[in-house]
Amino acid sequence: MLTARMLEHILYGSRPSRGGGHMYGHGWKAKGMRWRSEFSQSWTQRDITNAIREVLENHWDGESVGSFPATIKGEIVTVAIRRNKAGAVEIKTAHSGVL
Repeated sequence: MLTARMLEHILYGSRPSRGGGHMYGHGWKAKGMRWRSEFSQSWTQRDITNAIREVLENHWDGESVGSFPATIKGEIVTVAIRRNKAGAVEIKTAHSGVL
């Protein structure tokens, strides 16, 4: 479920016009968009990946859509799940905090 493409989107952003990603130092506010939350500076790509997996494995039922927050390493991590056009569930995004 967590594809390389989705992880790249979460960490670094996917379109400059929409702002940056959520890894520390990679977020920025694009014109007309709200600021993006960033994970703590000490969090590595592996930490973020593991946190997303932990939320999916322990705080999501495998079929519901919506936002699923959990406290991981003292930080709130939220994974947003949606249905794609084919009706399958997929990760929309993941970020630090609850927005």
